[in-house]
Order: sequence, then C-alpha cells, then structure tokens
Amino acid sequence: MRQGAIADCPANWYMLAFSHELKKGAVLARRLAGREIVLVRGNESGTVTAFDSHCAHMGCHLKHGTVSGDGLQCALHHRVITPSGHFLKPDGSAHAGLRQKRHAVREQYGAIFVSVGTEHSFPVPEICALGAIAVAPMREKTLPLPWWTFIANGMDVEHLQAVHDRHLLEQPVFELLDEKSVCVSYRSMPTGRSIGDRVMTWLAKDGVHGRITCFSGTMMLVESKAGSSRAFILLSMVPGAEDTTTLRGLVGVPSQGSKLAGAVRARLSAWLFHAFLAKDIGVLDAMKLHAPYHENSQGDGFTRQLFAFLQSLPEAGADAAAAPPAALQLVEKAS
Repeated sequence: MRQGAIADCPANWYMLAFSHELKKGAVLARRLAGREIVLVRGNESGTVTAFDSHCAHMGCHLKHGTVSGDGLQCALHHRVITPSGHFLKPDGSAHAGLRQKRHAVREQYGAIFVSVGTEHSFPVPEICALGAIAVAPMREKTLPLPWWTFIANGMDVEHLQAVHDRHLLEQPVFELLDEKSVCVSYRSMPTGRSIGDRVMTWLAKDGVHGRITCFSGTMMLVESKAGSSRAFILLSMVPGAEDTTTLRGLVGVPSQGSKLAGAVRARLSAWLFHAFLAKDIGVLDAMKLHAPYHENSQGDGFTRQLFAFLQSLPEAGADAAAAPPAALQLVEKAS
C-alpha cells in the first residue's frame, strides 16, 4: 500500500481482455499488478475460466498449457485442470487436496471481466435504462502512471473546465453512493473549437449532462446525455508492474434501428471520447499525483473526498482466495 494507503490493486472486477481476443480453445495470459492470470476458453461450451498463472502442482506457467474439452492441460505433466479448479487423475476422478486457484469471470458487452480479492456484486449502473445497447471497444492503452491518477483526473471538475474547455452551467455534485462507489454529476457546455467540441455543441442545446461513477476504485462509468443522444463509457484501470496502468474500455449507445446504425453511433461516440481524452496525455506525463493539501476551491474539496474514498478500499492481496462466481450486473434492462 502506497500513496497515503491507496491499494496498489483493489479488490475489484478487471477488464482483462476483449472477447474477440480469446477464441475457442485459446489460452491468454494477462498481468494484473503483482500477478498473472491465465484466461482459458473451453472447446466445448465456449465459456471462459480464469486461473492463477502457475500450476498448483509444481509451478509450471499455465500459458504453455493446451485446452482439453473445457479444461486446461498443464504442459509439464499433462494433468488436466477442470473449470472448477480440480485436477483430474487418469481415471477421470478428482485429486484430493490438489486444486488450482481460479477467479470469478463474467463475459459482458464483448469483454471479459475477472474478479480478484473478494466476491463482488456490482451495483447496476444506470446504463440499464438505455435498453438494448450497441457497444464498441476502445483502443487499449498502457501508460506509466498508477491507476488512481486516471480516476482522480476523470472526476476533476476544475480540470474539466481548464483543459477540456467545458463551461459549467450549474454547480456540480459529488456523492458517496455507498462504501464501494462514488460519483460526480454536472451539466456543461463545450467552449472549444475542435471538431469534437463543435459536434457536442450542436448536439447539446441545453448543455451536456454528465455523470461519472467510480466502482471499487478501478472501474469507472462515464454517462453523458447531449440533447436526445446518450452514451456511456465503461473504463477499467488495470494495474501493471512498476506503477503502470493499462486502460481498457467500452463505449456504448442505445441500439436504435439497424444493427449497423447502432455500431456506427457507438464508433462515433468512441471517436468523440478519444478526441476528448487526447488533451490529457501530455498533461499527465510524469505526474506524481497527490490530494490537494488545502481546500481552496470546490474542486479541491471533491478531490480530497475522492482520495478518502480510495484510501478506504481493500487490497486484493497477491494470495487472495478466488471468489465463487458472482454476477457482474452490467446487464441490459428495458426502460
């Protein structure tokens, strides 16, 4: 634990891959802070299982394994590990006392989410009110910054005005929703002259209604409404080695009309969001983030509250037991 006791890797769900990256019968290793997790897609069911990366038997890295049915065959001794984590004997029975640590997995919106630390039951984000949703993946990006830099930057209302050329039309609101989530909501009007700003100004006659919710620290949902247009961006900050963070995200819009039209609108929203974030890359370079020492503005007060929330989140722990499957409630629901 560093930076005023903020967890290096909070117990949470993490977006470790997009569905298209893991075909049937494939194995994929992904780093998460001080550990690696191996993703396996079964040949029979097509479902995804997530294991700790090193075999519980003798420590072989499971990225070298091959998929057998819905299980994984270790490359060292060809023992098959079932999706439940049990090792099979040659006669098909389970070994007593030999079990591979696994993690809860949910595949939603074309992405693979893995839970580490404790069991998680995500609150249902308000995107459920959008009904059917068209989704586009964002370009993955890894930057040499700790994960909380991106959370604090995303929820910084003063930064929104100063760097992103947004004029606040009313006082923003910061709320602690529960012990696992906080949000900031605002209404703003673009004042910049970029193409993205002009498109948003054209769409938002009464301003852009924004709401940013942080779930368990490393998951952030950005919701926006500009006129009749609505969109969401779900971002997962995946901690890496030596204070690096990989950002993976999904952009979604209500699916109206044809499937092709929904996909086009989702990709347009993804382009607008990338254009919005482009201004942050240079500003955040080499930043050593800390909370404001004094509350000289409303934005400072929001950031200090956010840091207090982040410091309250539990560390997943390098040897935390795998959680039993729990629903990741990023589900569609009719409005």
